[in-house]
Amino acid sequence: MTSVDNQILVGERVSPFSWSAEKSSAGVLIAGHVPSEDARRRLLATARGRFSGARITDRMITALGAPEGDWTAIADDALQQLGKLTRGKARLVDNRLAIIGEGDQAAVAVVGARYDQPLAAPFTLVVKDLTVAGQSLGIPELGDLNLSEASAATCQRAFQQIMRSNVIEFESGSAVINPSSRALLDNLATVARRCDSYAIAVAGHTDNVGDPALNMSLSQTRAQAVRDYLAGRGVAADRLSAKGYGQTAPKAPNNTAQNRARNRRIEFTVT
Repeated sequence: MTSVDNQILVGERVSPFSWSAEKSSAGVLIAGHVPSEDARRRLLATARGRFSGARITDRMITALGAPEGDWTAIADDALQQLGKLTRGKARLVDNRLAIIGEGDQAAVAVVGARYDQPLAAPFTLVVKDLTVAGQSLGIPELGDLNLSEASAATCQRAFQQIMRSNVIEFESGSAVINPSSRALLDNLATVARRCDSYAIAVAGHTDNVGDPALNMSLSQTRAQAVRDYLAGRGVAADRLSAKGYGQTAPKAPNNTAQNRARNRRIEFTVT
């Protein structure tokens, strides 16, 4: 039992201690863990001042487990910066902050400059993904596909377009991601950060060479490795899942080397 700002919190420390704010055309959603009722009130006051006229939805809950340092100041500043953008998300997981969004050129420059400066210890910025509204994300496979407040179907199409001509490579017989695939995974993370209002399932598949049970295990650990990579690049971890299917769902008959290569794959499903 712990007393915080005249409030009694009872129970286990939550881990991860996760908070987020999202600004869209529908309004502002603030959700997740806060260390005290005073912190919750301060963040709501900031939101009402910064997002005047917008619908604000409060899904914050008080909990134990906040990191050391001035957690409330970091979250409050993230709300202030989010207010300068047209749309976007701020996510604070334990002491790691991610800021994702778009706005006009001036707003993107101001928010970008703010987060070029280090955060107060022990907090760190893990993702700063800001784009000027209307500009490309710089992923050639997407063409003119617009991911601003995209539907699940549009997000699914984005993953498919990237994966149509690319393969996530692993070290032979292991779940260690080949360094040559990191640029591809970073592009996938850019898409996933804009689509993690939906559930994103990562599926691993193998060919039929070797023991089926080992293939099932390998496909699971590879799917998990991709899921963990995306989470480490600022994608909401609670929206990601990983499942291995081994050799049970081939795309092609395993009768040629080319077909077996097609069957060794990672797929993404957005719902």
